[in-house]
Amino acid sequence: MKYKTLGISFLILVIIMSCSNKNEINFNSNIHAHNNQLFHFGDSLNLTVESKYSIDSITYQINNKVHLSKKLIIIQTDNFDYGTNIITQNIYFNKNNTQQKTTYTAAIIVLSNSQEKLIGYEIINKFKHNKLLFTEGLFIADNGNIIESTGSKNRTSQLVEYKLGSENFENSIELSKEYFGEGATQINDSIYQLTWKSKKGFIYNEKSFELISEFNFPPQIFEGWGLTSFENELILSDGTDKIYFIESNNLSNYKRKISVVGFNKLYTYINELEYINGFIFANVWQEDVILKINPANGIVVGKLDLKQISDKYNKNGVLNGIAHNPKNNSILLTGKFWSEIFEIKLNE
Repeated sequence: MKYKTLGISFLILVIIMSCSNKNEINFNSNIHAHNNQLFHFGDSLNLTVESKYSIDSITYQINNKVHLSKKLIIIQTDNFDYGTNIITQNIYFNKNNTQQKTTYTAAIIVLSNSQEKLIGYEIINKFKHNKLLFTEGLFIADNGNIIESTGSKNRTSQLVEYKLGSENFENSIELSKEYFGEGATQINDSIYQLTWKSKKGFIYNEKSFELISEFNFPPQIFEGWGLTSFENELILSDGTDKIYFIESNNLSNYKRKISVVGFNKLYTYINELEYINGFIFANVWQEDVILKINPANGIVVGKLDLKQISDKYNKNGVLNGIAHNPKNNSILLTGKFWSEIFEIKLNE
């Protein structure tokens, strides 16, 4: 999406220092120095505590799992996940013959151990695209037509169908003005469409665009951005570093989630998605790149630099819209208010 009104959760994770008996000034823990620090698996985290009190024990909770006290913590897959991990340090000490506790909390970020590969591509075709469309979702339907979901604050959001290269719609439906349309995808004969901040989605008949039903997002998801699917599973982004996997027969809960990580950074503002040959391809809002993501763990295995395509159109709107053409294994790309769709082939 969008308009810069978002706060990314991991960026506002600041060090929380709380003490049940207000003794924090009598402790010196270095855990705060590691807040928002970047790590890779195999790295070590050396935690120290100094106090004038007699310390009985120290325990650590990593993502709400309790571990025994260790001054040196090795970042391993059995304790940590890719992305943001919360470490809580519980210090038990004796004061006036009474055992008491003080707690410190920090967030660390675990990244991929491998560099993202730059993926080459060639432009093999260009097609007309209706430049009035504020593209939020794009995919190729079973009949070969393009399905596009649009959204904008200044115009009515739509779901439209058209032949590739045509600016005329074969089918369309408008959303109520209270809804800002977002990503869309197809499972069997149903089309799923997200909304931005309404925490609601819509399900339509593929052929008629008749509204079948509505659904609410899982409570942990506050915004809808990108949407794709694999088999009977919806794959959804919310504008953060997270991608959620939701079974189409249980839309009120997510099955699992991943954080999108590279070697040097945690990727945020994950936007439009497309599942292609076992990987998730993702736009990043306001960036001229597409990420190739391993859906099992969130690792970015490759990246497309699309500056040569998007430079011409960035004054109109950002790159957004990825559709896989399984007939020739090509990828269609466009953007918000762009007048062209580009067809590319990957060199890998």
